[in-house]
Amino acid sequence: MNGRNLEDADDVAAQELQWAQSYAQVENTLYRFGKSHYLGHCDYWVVDDNWGCRQHKVYVNNLEMLSPNIVKLLQKVLVGFPGWEIVVALDFEGPAKSWPKMGLIIRSNEIVDDLKRQYFPSSYRHLKYEGSRYAPVFTND
Repeated sequence: MNGRNLEDADDVAAQELQWAQSYAQVENTLYRFGKSHYLGHCDYWVVDDNWGCRQHKVYVNNLEMLSPNIVKLLQKVLVGFPGWEIVVALDFEGPAKSWPKMGLIIRSNEIVDDLKRQYFPSSYRHLKYEGSRYAPVFTND
C-alpha cells in the first residue's frame, strides 16, 4: 500500500468517527425539542446514512423545529467539527407539500437561509437567524 492510500484510509476513518460523533450530538440536540421518525410522522428526521461527506441532512416536518434557539444550538454542535455543515430541508405532507423546496444550511460560522417565508403561517414569517445570509440553494427542478 502506498502512502497515498494510507492517507485516504486515515481520512476515511477520521470522517467516519467525526460523522458518528456529530450525528449523535445533532440527534441529541433535536430530540430535546421534538420526535423523530424516518417516515415523516414526526417533527424531524436526521438522515442516519453516512455518504462520506462532512454533512448531516435533517428533514423538518414541524416549523417549530426552525426556532432560532434550536438552529443556534445546532450551530454550536458544529464548532467542534470544523468544515462540517447541517442541511435542513422542509418536508411536509398535506397542503404544505406543494411548497417549493427550501431550507437552511447551518455552518459553525454562518447560516445560509433559503426559507421562503411567504408560504409560512404568519406566526412563523418573522424567523430570523443571527449571522445568517440569504442565498437560493434549494432548487425546484
